[in-house]
This record gives sequence, C-alpha cells and structure tokens, in this order.
Amino acid sequence: MPANLLPLEHLTDADFAFLAAAVSPRSDARDRIARLLRDGGEAIQRALEDRRTHQALRQGDAARDLSPYLLFSVLLYRRRAEERSRVQGSARSAGTEGTNPSRGDPRGHAAQAAAPSGAEPARPDAHWLAGRERGGDEAGDAPAARGQREGLLDSPWTVHYLAELLACFAYTPPGMAAFTLGGRHFRLPLAEVDLASLNKVALLAAEPERLSIYRRLGDLTLFLSSVAVEPVEAAPAPEEGARSAAASATGSCEPRKAEGAEGDRRDARPGGAGQSLPYREEELEREGRRFYEHAAQHRSAGTTYLGRTLVLLAAQYGTVRTLLRQILHQDLPAVYPGGLAELASRWGNAPQPGVEVLSAPEGRRE
Repeated sequence: MPANLLPLEHLTDADFAFLAAAVSPRSDARDRIARLLRDGGEAIQRALEDRRTHQALRQGDAARDLSPYLLFSVLLYRRRAEERSRVQGSARSAGTEGTNPSRGDPRGHAAQAAAPSGAEPARPDAHWLAGRERGGDEAGDAPAARGQREGLLDSPWTVHYLAELLACFAYTPPGMAAFTLGGRHFRLPLAEVDLASLNKVALLAAEPERLSIYRRLGDLTLFLSSVAVEPVEAAPAPEEGARSAAASATGSCEPRKAEGAEGDRRDARPGGAGQSLPYREEELEREGRRFYEHAAQHRSAGTTYLGRTLVLLAAQYGTVRTLLRQILHQDLPAVYPGGLAELASRWGNAPQPGVEVLSAPEGRRE
C-alpha cells in the first residue's frame, strides 16, 4: 500500500470537499478534483503539502468541518513546511554571512551566522526536517543511529502515524485514556493508568500480538506526556531510593535519584487538568522508548513501514513529545477554539474510522 493511499480510509466527504476547494481557485473544477483525491495517488499527497490547504484551515470555522485525522494531518504538514522554510532561510543567511568579504575575520562569520541580525535564532528542534541534509546513512550504522539523523517528518509514513495517533486523542473522552491491547479494551481515568499492570498484558500475550501491544503502550506514554500536562513552576524532589512506578513496567530497577529544586524545574509535567499521574516526564520517556524499541524489534515490524517508523519514534522520543505538545497546545487552538478539550467533547464517543489499520499494517516497507 503506497504511503499516499493511507489517509483514504480516514477521510470523510467533508474532508474531500475541503481539500478540493482549498487547492482549486475554480469552483467548476472542484468536483473533478475531489474525484481525483478519492482515487488516492499523488494527488492527495500534493493537496496535503499545498500551502493553500494550510491557509484554508485558518479561514473561519473550516477546522470544525474536518475529521480529526485530516485536521491533524494538515497541521503536521503545515508545521513541516514552516520548519523547512526556517531551516532553508537559516542556511541562506549563514551562507551570506560567511561569504561576505567585508566582515573580516571568518571566525566572526560563523558566530554572526548562527544568529543573524534581526532574525529569530535557529530553533533547537529544526532538525525535525533537516536530518537528511546532515548526511545519508553510513554503512554499519545501527538502526537507532539512523533514526537519530533522519528528519522526523521526512517520511509520509511517519506523518501518517503521528496524524492517526493525534486523531486517537480526539476520540478519547477528556480526562480518560482509552486504548486496545491484544483485543482487550481499556477505558481508564488518567490517574488510574498503571504501566506495570499493562506491561503484563504484553508479557502474557502470544508473540504475534506483542508488536501491536508494545506499540500502543509507547503511544500511551506519548498521550500521557503530551495531553495530560500542565505548566508548573517546580516539581517536588523525589525521595532518595524510591523506585518509580514506570520503571517497574518493564523491569527497570534503577532507583530515583534525589534532585534539588534547581535541577527539577521544567515547563510541563504529566497530570494536567486536575489529573494526578504517578509518572514523571523522564520516566514516561524512558519507558516509551523501551516500548517502541521492543515493538521495532518484533519480527513482523521489519516487513512493514512500522519497522522504520518505530525506530524513529524511539530515537527521537523527546522531539516527538515536543512536536505533539506544540500541535495540541499551540497549533490546534489557533484554528479550533477550545482545542483538544472541545475536539474530544465532540468526537470522544464516536467510532474511530480505520482503527485497525496500524494494528495490522499491510503497507510495504520503504
């Protein structure tokens, strides 16, 4: 299954109408364009990447008419385009500064190019898209090393995975975690999520089911660390030697280390909106990476696009978390008043289309 066919099962009539209207200035051509989009192929990929689509999302209440999948797909492609423009602009500025003979000492060129006068400093997360510009894979590289260099949003398979993951958040009632592991359906308040108990589902499952289970457990950690977050001045220091609940999820026995107030400050913590979670952010990241690594090592993952995608999620977990937070807490509220809470209130109890696709992928490996 080509990557550009993946969204079709998620899209509604309103989605196709929106895309056709966004990319066509002629109203008499939109029906024909909508038919082309329904056939999949390159047309739908071009529509998702088209800046006119990104601009149309900002107009009026356009976002309210879209399915969660298309809404998040457009937001991801828009952020990819913005980051790509930023990286290219920084590269041009650096090249101009470095080749100007009137600047004198070439060592000064590099310093000035890093922060051009009047320009916004290069963002630390710009490597989402610039991974391939830093060089291709070298012979003998481990999969994790390749994942660290590859741009997070370079592959349409990865964009699809993240769009579907974000859409899952919209189909989850506010304050709840709803997911399926090995055919068992879970619907828990956020405060009752127990990764140690859920990990037992994977340990007791038949081997063919573990790919889906470990992957969903990784998704769950991203859900907890990107949705259930709130701003915080400082978090209390943990007790010396206390073993984390998340560490017990996969047998990790490292005790928590006591930290001072200075080292324990952060911008967000799990457990927002009045929820209380027994996991700190670094615990969720450690266990999330572990779950994705287990899933990536499953023999079935290597025959599908999931093999590369899961390696990428494990290698760039922190970057993925940052991206999801920006999409949910910045980009989504800008086009959908009320943000995820309002979106989940509307879709939280609706059946999710294509829910089995990623659990039993048929897409060929890239």
